[in-house]
Amino acid sequence: MPARNMTPQQALEHLMEGNKRFVADTPSHPNQNSKHRSTLTDHQHPYATLFGCADSRVAAEMIFDVGLGEMFVVRTAGQVTDALTIGSLEYGASNLGTPLLIVLGHDS
Repeated sequence: MPARNMTPQQALEHLMEGNKRFVADTPSHPNQNSKHRSTLTDHQHPYATLFGCADSRVAAEMIFDVGLGEMFVVRTAGQVTDALTIGSLEYGASNLGTPLLIVLGHDS
């Protein structure tokens, strides 16, 4: 289903399916080849905006088993927000039209 047509619930279900693959150690690594990358040169249509920590051990694209262009990811150390962070999150929702905003936390 194209990202522009996803409901928030469908976007969340898609991410949860990817996370199940990650946990089961059976990732499919979708949409990461050169052919797909070439489709992203002029536009992006992610179905989720994700705000997460800049921790190098937690790559959102990997833990949700998504490919390039599927999520608009904003990362800061300790998930601290400022005007730039808020502006980036607003860009994902308003300009890119993502139907879902995820705030991803983790522990050590």
